[in-house]
Amino acid sequence: MKVHIDTRVCKGCGLCVHFCPRGVLKLSDERNQKGYTIAKVVDIEQCTGCKLCIGSCGPSALTMVAGKAVLDAWVKHDVAQCGYCQAGQIMSAVALLDAVARIPDLPEVLARAVAADGRQ
Repeated sequence: MKVHIDTRVCKGCGLCVHFCPRGVLKLSDERNQKGYTIAKVVDIEQCTGCKLCIGSCGPSALTMVAGKAVLDAWVKHDVAQCGYCQAGQIMSAVALLDAVARIPDLPEVLARAVAADGRQ
C-alpha cells in the first residue's frame, strides 16, 4: 500500500493524522503554495490500507496507490466490478500478496493445513 498526499490540496487540518490508527502520517513544518501546513507520510510500512485517512479528508488530498501489477491483472481478467468496491478489493489483494511473500515456506504450510483438514 502507498498513501499519496496531494500537497496542492492538503489544508493541514490534521484529521488524517488523527484517524490513522498506525501513525503513518504526521503534520510537517512544510507549507504548500496556499500557505497551509501539510501532512506527510512518515512510516509507510505501518500502513494497512484501512483508508480511515482518506475517509477523514474533506478536500480529498489523500489517495491510495496499489500495485500496478494487480491492477493490470484486474483489467486483463475482466474482474467483475461495479467500481464502488474495486479500490478496496485491489488494496486487499496487494496486502495479501505482500503477506504471502513474507512466508518462505508457504507451500509446505498450505500442504500441512490441507492434510490436517482431511480434504485433498
